Amino acid sequence: QWYQRKHNNGRDVGQQWVFGGIDRETRDCFVLPVVDRSALTLLPIIQNYILTETEIMSDLWSSYGVIENIPEGYYYETVNHSKNFVDPWTGAHTQNVENMWMRAKRRNKKECGTHGHLLDSYLLEFMWRQTKIGVENLLM
Repeated sequence: QWYQRKHNNGRDVGQQWVFGGIDRETRDCFVLPVVDRSALTLLPIIQNYILTETEIMSDLWSSYGVIENIPEGYYYETVNHSKNFVDPWTGAHTQNVENMWMRAKRRNKKECGTHGHLLDSYLLEFMWRQTKIGVENLLM
């Protein structure tokens, strides 16, 4: 969720879900606003932005469970955050993508929000900075 009220105080500005991923080696990423978090919405994005035969690590959000059934074939590992943050058997974790979300939201919080019509351009700028400039320069 991109916009969030603290303790349900203040004006309700609605919800905007953003879905994304990061390549753990190259640091290339994608972040896209989505209408909802259903498998029907997320699967085409996964197929469009993630190469086949790629290892995907995620938490146990129910919509991600259908990744195993995509015909193109992805290697899929999960981590159960209610038990641990790194799966002790597979080593699967979501720390890279959680860190990416922290950096992506940092400017949004610093500027007290992002107007809805500017979200797409902000996400594009974040992806460009992530890929071209480097992580150290994302600390705005």
